Amino acid sequence: MTRRSPRSASQDDFSLFTPDYLRSLDRAFRRIFPAVGVVELLRAALEWGAHPLDARLNAAFGVIFLLGALGLFLRRSPLAVIRMAFLCSAAVALSFYFYSYDLLPAGLAAAETAYALTGHYMYLPYVLMLLCWLLFPAPWSSRLALGLYLVSLLLGLTASGLALQQGRATLSGVLNYGLHHALVGGSLYVLLGVFAAVYARQARLERDRARLSRDALTDPLTGLANRRAFDAALEREVQASLATGRPLSLVTLDLDHFKAVNDTHGHDAGDRVLIGLAALLRAQVRSGDLPARWGGEEFAWLLPGAPAGAAGTTAE
Repeated sequence: MTRRSPRSASQDDFSLFTPDYLRSLDRAFRRIFPAVGVVELLRAALEWGAHPLDARLNAAFGVIFLLGALGLFLRRSPLAVIRMAFLCSAAVALSFYFYSYDLLPAGLAAAETAYALTGHYMYLPYVLMLLCWLLFPAPWSSRLALGLYLVSLLLGLTASGLALQQGRATLSGVLNYGLHHALVGGSLYVLLGVFAAVYARQARLERDRARLSRDALTDPLTGLANRRAFDAALEREVQASLATGRPLSLVTLDLDHFKAVNDTHGHDAGDRVLIGLAALLRAQVRSGDLPARWGGEEFAWLLPGAPAGAAGTTAE
C-alpha cells in the first residue's frame, strides 16, 4: 500500500484562482489601487509638517498603490502586479511596527504608549494576513500569513523593548501589548486557516458535482453530448419552436460498414473513426447547434433556427 505524500495530496486541492476569480480581482483592484493611492498621498501631505515619519510611510503606500494602478492600466499580468504591490505594501506596513513608538503623538506618558499602539497600527498585519489567502495559493498563503504575523510580533516586541530601555514605555504596558498582539494575531491565523479549508472543501464538492453532471450528459469517447443530453435539448427546442414559429431541423447520420472496420482493424481503430467524425461535426456546427452521439456509430445534429433546405445542404 502506497502512502500519498502531503505534496501529492495537496495537488488535488481546489484552486481558488479560476479565470472568473482573476477577473474579479482585476476589477476590484482597478478601483482599490487609485482610490487608496490618492488618499494615502493626501494623508501624507496633511501630516508632513506635524508627523514627518508617518507622512513618509503613508506617501510610500500611496506611491505603491498608484504604481499598481499603472501596472493594471498597462495590461500587464494582473495577478503579478497585485502580488508585487502587496509585497511592497507589506514591507511598508511592517515598518510601522519597527517605528511604532516614534509614530505616536508627542507628550504621551510612558504608561500610555504601549496601550496607544494597540489601537493605532495593530490592524495592518491582520489585513495583510487576510490578503495572503486571497492572493496566493496554498500552502504559500498560510506560510506568508504566518510569516507576516510572526515578523510583525517580533518587530513590535523589539520596538517595545527599545522603548522600555529609553523610558518611553512600562513593563506592564509592553507585556499587555505583546500578549494582545500574539492572541489576536494567532486567533486570526487559525480562523483564516479554518475558513480557507471549509471553502476549499465546499468548492471541491461543487467541482465534483459539476463534473458528475457533465459526465452524465457527455459521451466519454467523443466528448459530444450523449443521448440523454440530446433528448432534453430536443424537447426544449421543439417547445420553443412551437411557441415562436422558429424553424428547427434535425439531422441524423451514421457510419456505413462500421462493423467491418471494427472486425478488420480492431475496436481501437473504430474508436479513432468515431473521434474523427466527432471532430468533423464540431468543425461544421454553427453557434447554438448541438451535435450528439446517439449510440454506437449513430449521430444526431440539432440545428435550431435552420430551415430544412439549409440543414440538408449543411449535412451534405
